[in-house]
Amino acid sequence: RQLLEVILPRNSFFDNFEVTHDFESIGRRTMLLNARTLSDVDSQPSRILLGIQDVTEVLTFQAVAKTSQTGYRALIEASAQIVWTTDPAGAVVEDSPSWSDFTGQTQEQRNGFGWLDALHPDDRDRVSRWWQRAVAERTPVETEYRLRHITGESRWMAARSVPVSDSDGSVHEWVGMNIDISGRKQGEEERARFAAIVESSDDAIVSKDLNG
Repeated sequence: RQLLEVILPRNSFFDNFEVTHDFESIGRRTMLLNARTLSDVDSQPSRILLGIQDVTEVLTFQAVAKTSQTGYRALIEASAQIVWTTDPAGAVVEDSPSWSDFTGQTQEQRNGFGWLDALHPDDRDRVSRWWQRAVAERTPVETEYRLRHITGESRWMAARSVPVSDSDGSVHEWVGMNIDISGRKQGEEERARFAAIVESSDDAIVSKDLNG
């Protein structure tokens, strides 16, 4: 009422004034009010145009999305060794303590696309192209690459990232996780090496169980 009473005397307006009310027939609703003056033939403000937009469902959706996002982040953090986020363009702008603890990179070194420097030199170009394609297509992606550990050794990582979208469908950020799969990769390499030896040998080769 106070905002409406001063519109005509001051030829003013207001935008997005939020009002919540409990209606007898439709329950509790939240609305945004916008008001403008309407002029008469003498170009003097004589009436008020009041627009009322019901935003109850929009606010409810945003609250659910925020809760879901929080739960999703918690799930990732519980299942991954490294958790990281980027902006919509795929550049690092926020700190990731788990990444820093693993690689030894500082936040300044990781910013933008500096995180690629922590990858094995033979994997950087491939992962850079993979990440650029993922950001352009805005779809969940996963790959494997070698990441430099703080001790100096390279560890195989399984990396997965998903886009987090706003209510209008635009990407708000990317959330990713890395899991150390070095043990699995080492086992695969040993099996492949043993298979190559068997296949290339002219000798008779047999296998026995633990009892001989």
